[in-house]
Amino acid sequence: MDIKEMADLTGISWFMNIFSFSWWEVGCMSVLSMIIMLSLLGIENHWSFTKKVVIAEAALSIYIGIVIGITLLNRTSLGSHHTILKFFWSYGTWIQGNKQALWGIIGNIIMLIPYGFLLPLVSTKFRRLRYSLIASFGFTLFIEISQYLTCRGWFELDDLFHNTIGGLIGFRLFQIARKIYKKRRKIDVPMS
Repeated sequence: MDIKEMADLTGISWFMNIFSFSWWEVGCMSVLSMIIMLSLLGIENHWSFTKKVVIAEAALSIYIGIVIGITLLNRTSLGSHHTILKFFWSYGTWIQGNKQALWGIIGNIIMLIPYGFLLPLVSTKFRRLRYSLIASFGFTLFIEISQYLTCRGWFELDDLFHNTIGGLIGFRLFQIARKIYKKRRKIDVPMS
């Protein structure tokens, strides 16, 4: 949904509209995501999984399916490819009085917070800032390229930036939660 479509919706109608996708398709995307992640993690860990890692992978897979639903499946084709390759254009639009631009900025940041939080639960590799940054940027780039190729959205540099920031916020929240857990239990968060 682009800024023009969002401007016509307010409050609850806007919130309900972003979840107006086929849950069947989202389920299929979630299962596909789970198969890919289990395969990659299985190869990395010699097919040894803990219960907590499987639960974290399931949560991450469901989340990925929902994000694909929000960013691709609930949209109709624009009929042509669109890009906005100007950094921070959304801030200028917001400053000029478009409140929906602000909601777009906030929404894009919030959207990837769960991703940044769940990745380190799935694999200890993502407990390093560098890998979480690459994964958040890569997932966002996948979404933006998919929107461009399917004509179901705009390829926007601002979205790449905001989503990546959201992933890093999620990563930081994981670090804080892990530190609190370790302090209370006097142990590390057990993972794979």
